[in-house]
Amino acid sequence: MGHPLVRLAALMDWKFLDDRSGSVCQTGPRQPGLPTRLVAGLFILKHMHNLSDEVLCARWIENPLYQV
Repeated sequence: MGHPLVRLAALMDWKFLDDRSGSVCQTGPRQPGLPTRLVAGLFILKHMHNLSDEVLCARWIENPLYQV
């Protein structure tokens, strides 16, 4: 697929990000951590499109390209 978000996701070194920041994404005691790719991807999308947390969550649910 040639969509810019798909190309960006393919270029990202997700393993490097997970190795460097995986422990930061812990949600609480006895809870599994959030996937680094999810957290980093949402952070990138939020700042690329200047979105509020609420709008970002709504778009993530509605737009499959945000979930790549």
